[in-house]
Amino acid sequence: MDFLSAIILGLVQGITEFLPISSTGHLVLVRQFMEVDMAHSLAIDGVLHLATTLAITIYFWSDIWSLIQALIRKMGRLPTNEKDVLLLYALVVGTIPAVVLGLLLEGFIVAHMQTTVVVASVLFLASIFFMYTEWRYYLNPPSGQLTVKKGLLIGVFQAMALIPGFSRSGSTLAGGMLLGLSRLESARFSFC
Repeated sequence: MDFLSAIILGLVQGITEFLPISSTGHLVLVRQFMEVDMAHSLAIDGVLHLATTLAITIYFWSDIWSLIQALIRKMGRLPTNEKDVLLLYALVVGTIPAVVLGLLLEGFIVAHMQTTVVVASVLFLASIFFMYTEWRYYLNPPSGQLTVKKGLLIGVFQAMALIPGFSRSGSTLAGGMLLGLSRLESARFSFC
């Protein structure tokens, strides 16, 4: 891969990671469009995702630090902010569906679902799903609060992001909104 291709892929990853669209799906499409050598695509994706993870960690550091403090205080049986503890529990429980399904389906996904046809189709279907979510959110404004059960259900939505072309942040935002959380609560869950 040449330097210009690496810069373009980095820009695509950086821009799409913070939008509710699939960064991985867009990387697959851009690689195909640019005819980039796919020999080390998994390693390159890993480095690109590591960079955005660092950027997200820096941006949300105060939220992450609050969660770390809540965990330490809870373990030490000290007074805690119960909202932070609830978010922490919901985040932990919410990762379980994606981890389990990811381990079970990894081979199938890598072998059969990283084609441009699948990615383009999933991007299109995901956009319809997000429009449906917005329509439901408009008709039924948020009235619920985060619970551990909702965290688990949002984790099920998050597992859809195992399919290349489906955004992890978009699926968790949509899942939270469909479960009655506000956009802000859904976004905090999605990015923490």
